[in-house]
Amino acid sequence: MHVKPFTPCVPTRFYGWCPDGHYSLSASLQNLHDCGFAAADVSLENIAQLDDAWQSVLYAAASRAAALSVSLPVCHLPFYMPNPDDKPAMQRFAREQARGIEAAALMGIPTAVIHPIARHSGRTSKQEWFAENLAYLAPLCELAAKRGVVLAVENMASVKESQHDHLYGCRAVEIKAIANKLNLSTCWDTGHAHTAGLVQSHEIEALGATLALVHLHDNRGEDSHLVPMTGEVDWQDVVRGLCTVGYDGVLDFETKTSHLPMYDKAREQLAADTLGAARTLARMIQTMK
Repeated sequence: MHVKPFTPCVPTRFYGWCPDGHYSLSASLQNLHDCGFAAADVSLENIAQLDDAWQSVLYAAASRAAALSVSLPVCHLPFYMPNPDDKPAMQRFAREQARGIEAAALMGIPTAVIHPIARHSGRTSKQEWFAENLAYLAPLCELAAKRGVVLAVENMASVKESQHDHLYGCRAVEIKAIANKLNLSTCWDTGHAHTAGLVQSHEIEALGATLALVHLHDNRGEDSHLVPMTGEVDWQDVVRGLCTVGYDGVLDFETKTSHLPMYDKAREQLAADTLGAARTLARMIQTMK
């Protein structure tokens, strides 16, 4: 299904999870459609919790999306990331990632976002971190290529352990190096970048042609996933970077709703606010071009 440039998109977890329960994936897609979204980012972080009928569940969800004319341009693979030094846990996690890639192929989703392993500079060298990520991601890249799915590696939110600390995986140059080595794409997360205090236009420009997707959300220094223009992110600067690289993909808004009750009208209001932010950002991009 073709997706127009700057189509507003939100993760299915926008309606999937809440304090008193959760919606099924198909129900989440229905709710997003009813809120006015024509595209969805399929959240696969809990795919390991589905039983042996997981393929049927995802096929049903894809069929519901098609019936609603809701496009599925992207999904997010499991991202909870266990301790990278715990080899059995990482092996289980890699199996979940592989199932996520299989799910993307089954649902006809062309792009899957994946997190790199993040390490603090006080605990490893850049070379060691890079090699660790190549070993972790290479088998998943091979599987994705076989299934016709493009992986996009995402920049991480940064919390400094000391004044001189750096989190490998939060800068554009770092995720681009991984992408270039493994023939991947990249995903730029504006909220994560703001936690690291980065000049976002410079970082986005550094990604260049590798940029396949943007995660758009705001914060005031913590990774709180607010609606754009309700925090401290410099959106003019973000738009400047997107225009420089000629970005014309979907606008994927990772706004948070998991704190809201399942049937609360605040969910509908947040959806309306997100769509309003999408219209504003699309206008800003068109004006700055």
